[in-house]
Amino acid sequence: NQTLACTSLGGDGTVQTWTSGEVNVQGNVVLLFSNNVNNGAITLDDVAWTSSKIPATVALDGLAQTYDGLARAVTATTVPAGLAVELTCDGSDVAPTDAGVYAVVATVTDANYAGSASGTLVVAKADQTVDFPAIEDQLAIAALEVDATASSGLPVEFAVANGPAEIAGTQLSFTGAGQVSVAASQVGDANWNPAPAVTRPFAVAKAVALCGGVSIIGG
Repeated sequence: NQTLACTSLGGDGTVQTWTSGEVNVQGNVVLLFSNNVNNGAITLDDVAWTSSKIPATVALDGLAQTYDGLARAVTATTVPAGLAVELTCDGSDVAPTDAGVYAVVATVTDANYAGSASGTLVVAKADQTVDFPAIEDQLAIAALEVDATASSGLPVEFAVANGPAEIAGTQLSFTGAGQVSVAASQVGDANWNPAPAVTRPFAVAKAVALCGGVSIIGG
């Protein structure tokens, strides 16, 4: 399947142009030319012809994706179906992994067809959650190491939301009795959205006093 274009120079110097429709024949193609001014013969030396590729359409799919740590590949379909296509993202043939915005170009590489399409791949940041187990009630003299994990694998930060407590890293201590709440959060990064903070409330009782070997917890 080809479209043929030809120009011929007649014996009188007149340039004539001829363009075919799509040619789809097996074997040799014979083109007949005549000099319509009857002034000198047209020879093969006077004829120059070229073939141009048939237009094809290209459609891109998968331009909106979400980060998951894997390569984010865009796909392309063609009409006619099944044509070979070269895909690039920001000029590279390697599919991107990170969240971001990338310029996508798809180009047909078939010997008989030509076509291309361009678009924008948007890889959104992924959502994440924090798993922070409940904290049991504590004594004011206790020291506690808190622990939580983020689904992203990023480190979790802790803060005292309210109450008589202090925290340094993961080490929680108390400055008195009362209700305490500790919040665990993960702020995200270039590929992950911030996680919703998880808050764990619990009660802190006064220090233990010993009286005759019996533990008494103050109210």
